[in-house]
Amino acid sequence: MNIKFFLLCFFTIYIINNNKITPKISIIMPIFNIKQEILKESIKSLIDQSLKEIEIILVNDASTDNSSIVLENFAENDSRIIIIHKIKNEMTGSARNSGINFSNGDFLGFLDYDDISNKESFSVAYKEAIKGNFTIVNFDYFNFNETKDYKKRRCNRKIQNYKTILLDENEFNVIKLIYVVPWNKIYKSSFFHKHNFKFFNTRGGEDALLLFTYFPYLEDKIKKIKSKQFFVCRRQRKESITYNELSKEIKIKIVFENLKKITFKKWEKDGIINLNKAKKIMAVLYGIAKIYNFNSYFKYNYLQFLKNNRKIFNKKFILKDNVRLFFWIEMIELFKDVNYNKFENIIYKNNKCKI
Repeated sequence: MNIKFFLLCFFTIYIINNNKITPKISIIMPIFNIKQEILKESIKSLIDQSLKEIEIILVNDASTDNSSIVLENFAENDSRIIIIHKIKNEMTGSARNSGINFSNGDFLGFLDYDDISNKESFSVAYKEAIKGNFTIVNFDYFNFNETKDYKKRRCNRKIQNYKTILLDENEFNVIKLIYVVPWNKIYKSSFFHKHNFKFFNTRGGEDALLLFTYFPYLEDKIKKIKSKQFFVCRRQRKESITYNELSKEIKIKIVFENLKKITFKKWEKDGIINLNKAKKIMAVLYGIAKIYNFNSYFKYNYLQFLKNNRKIFNKKFILKDNVRLFFWIEMIELFKDVNYNKFENIIYKNNKCKI
């Protein structure tokens, strides 16, 4: 009798597990101390997605308010919701990593806890990703404040008559056109897991640092979707982290330090620093200059940063012992007038770059 009961239980569990549907997208939302009405609106925008085969992972980053109660109430009524309660607040990057570790979806998506996703967003992005077998699909967003009638005019309209753009093989152009944040993209989960990509656990710059790290690993083009109906509506709040960042100088220092300590070391370990990836790595350094090129502090420190770290790349970017394919001195041009052809020539022609 006991053996029969055991076998019955075993086969019941086996059937349940094998009938479990893999979510098409796992959407991760980090949460820390936010007004209940704002949090509810953000979560509801995910629950109401027209794409129903999703997994909603809510990561409570040790909130000290009533956020946990709000999350539990939602989870009681929607089996797609997974809640992760963290004991210690470890910032947005770590919270997103926790969500990635628990995710089961074919794709990863992200939404911040005070923003709103159009109900068509993930459906449109997913269809485009599957149709073209894209690793990343990028889409548009809209900034709003509470004084604007954003819902009626911008955020709740059905996304239709949109156009898609293939971001070409000019890496300098691609990294300029895709915003560094994760919440206007979906990613193949296998891409993250294969290369063990993680968000940086820094206060400021964690989004950009992730993009800079994974960009050289991309093997295909990126799809970008444009529409008059926006995919994500970004709430502008004076209380948000975006409005209360550290000084720009400290943020730049954080980016530089983590590039050297984490990104460069990962590239070396994974064998990314090679001739085939030279152009993508150059595009990353170009992208950094375009994002943070706003004052003399950055210009001076960035050039010093490049010079101090040039040996990491020079030993890899040498062809026939006399042709340097990197462009340390030419980076100065980024602070004047960017000449893409010049960078192309550095890669593909026998131009000697004296360091």
